[in-house]
Amino acid sequence: MFNSYYKDFISFSNKAFNTDIYNNFKCKSNYSLISKLIVKNNILSKSNNLIEANDNSNNILIYRSLWQKLINKYLQETVYFSINNSESKIYFNKLKSYDLSIYKVNDYKKFLAKFNKSLINGEVLVSVNNINIHKNNLFINNKQLYFKYIWKKKFYCYLSLLKSLVTNQYALQQLFNRQIMNNLYNSCPLFTIMNNDNKLIMADSGKKILHSKYLFHLLYKRYIKHILLSYDYNNIYMGLFFINPEDAQEYQFYIKSKHLYSSRSNYLKPLIGSLHFYYNLINKRFYNMEFRLIPDLKEVSVLVNKYQYYNNISFNKDQQYGKNFFKGQPIYIIESNLVHHKYLKEKKQLNFFYYDKYSNKKYKSIFLNYTTALIAWNQFRNQYSDYKLPKNPIIKVYNLEDFLSNKNKEIYKENTMIIPSFNTYKFINNNMSTIANNSMNQLLKDKIIYTQSLFKRIIWSLTSRQPIKL
Repeated sequence: MFNSYYKDFISFSNKAFNTDIYNNFKCKSNYSLISKLIVKNNILSKSNNLIEANDNSNNILIYRSLWQKLINKYLQETVYFSINNSESKIYFNKLKSYDLSIYKVNDYKKFLAKFNKSLINGEVLVSVNNINIHKNNLFINNKQLYFKYIWKKKFYCYLSLLKSLVTNQYALQQLFNRQIMNNLYNSCPLFTIMNNDNKLIMADSGKKILHSKYLFHLLYKRYIKHILLSYDYNNIYMGLFFINPEDAQEYQFYIKSKHLYSSRSNYLKPLIGSLHFYYNLINKRFYNMEFRLIPDLKEVSVLVNKYQYYNNISFNKDQQYGKNFFKGQPIYIIESNLVHHKYLKEKKQLNFFYYDKYSNKKYKSIFLNYTTALIAWNQFRNQYSDYKLPKNPIIKVYNLEDFLSNKNKEIYKENTMIIPSFNTYKFINNNMSTIANNSMNQLLKDKIIYTQSLFKRIIWSLTSRQPIKL
C-alpha cells in the first residue's frame, strides 16, 4: 500500500520529511501499511505558526512534567512536520538554548528511528488524499507547509482494543437479552376482541384526563377540542388483553349484551396475540389509550382460596398477596431439588426444565396454571425414576408482570418459556381456522402458527408417557 501513500505525499515529501526518513521510506516501500481512511480521526487541529513563535518574544516556554513524559512515552506524542528551513532551525535552536529540547542528539536519532519503524509497520495512520477537505489540519505560510500529528503509542492502541472488546461484549449481551425476551414474549398467548374492521375493541373507562406531562398531548388535546368538536377528548379508552380465553369470551358476550340492537356486535371475534404484541402497544404511548393485562380470574380465585395453603407452595418475597387478594397474573416456578439416588449412594441437584429437540435447547418453565405444573412434574418424575423425587414439586409463586419487569435480572441468565393451561391450547387449536386473512391478523399469523406448533410439542410431551426429551 506504499504506492498510494507515496502518491499522496509525493508533492511535498521532500519538504515535509528530512532526507533520512524519506530515503528510508523509499527503501522499505513494500512493507508500508499506511491507511488512507483514518485521517479525520488521527490528525488534530493545526499548530501555531513557527514564524509567529519566533517573532513573539512574549511566548512562554514550559518544561514537560513527569506526567507529560509518561503520556508521550506510552500513550501519545505530538509530532510536528515542517519544511527544513531557517525558521524551524531558529525555533529548534531557541529550545536548545533554554535546555528545553525534548530530545538530545542521540535521543533524537532514536526518536527518528522509532518513528520511521512505526510508520513502516503501519502504526502511524495518516493520509492527505485531499488537502482541501483537511485544510483545517494543514496551513501554508510563504509556500511553506506545516503539519501537526498525534502519534498514538502501542499502549494507547491496547486501551482502544480493550474498549472495543468491552463495547462489543456489551452489544452481544444486549442482543442475547433481547433474544431471550422475544422468545419469552412469543411463548405466551394473549386474547382480546376485535370487530369486523379488524380494529381492537376499546372500552370507555369513564376516567378523565386532568393533565398530561407530554407537551404533544397538551397541544393535541387543544386541537381536538377546538377543531374536532365532536371528539370526546377527555375520556380514557382501555384495551383489555386476557390470559384466559374464557375470560375474553365472557367479555365478548358482555359487549353483545350491552348492544343487543346493534348489528356491529354480531361481527365481534377473538384475536389471538402474544405478550410481544401487547408490550408493543404499550410502548407506542397512544394518546388517551391504555392497555391492561387481565389475569386468569379463575386461577387467581383458586390460588387465593386453596393453593396458597399447600405445604409445597411458597411466595416470592416481593409478591403482594393475602387471604382474599393476589396482585397480578400468578405464575408457578418449580424449584430445584436435592435428591438421593435409589441405587447409588449419591445426591444430585435436579433442576426442572423443558427440552425442545427442534431448537436443541433447555428452557426454564414458567407455568400459568398449577394443574399444568403438576402434570409436568409427574412427567419429570417418570423421566428420573431412579431418584427419590417428592410427589408434589416445590413451587415458588410470583406474578407475571413483575417477573418480566426490567428489575428482574434473573430472567436473562437462561432461556425461559411460559407454558399456559390446557384450555388455552385447546382454544388456540380450535380457533386457528376461524381467523381471517386480514391486515392485523396477517401480521400475527406467523407468530400464532409458531405458538400453536410450540404448544402442540409441549402438551404432547406433558401428556404422553414419553420422556420430556422428545
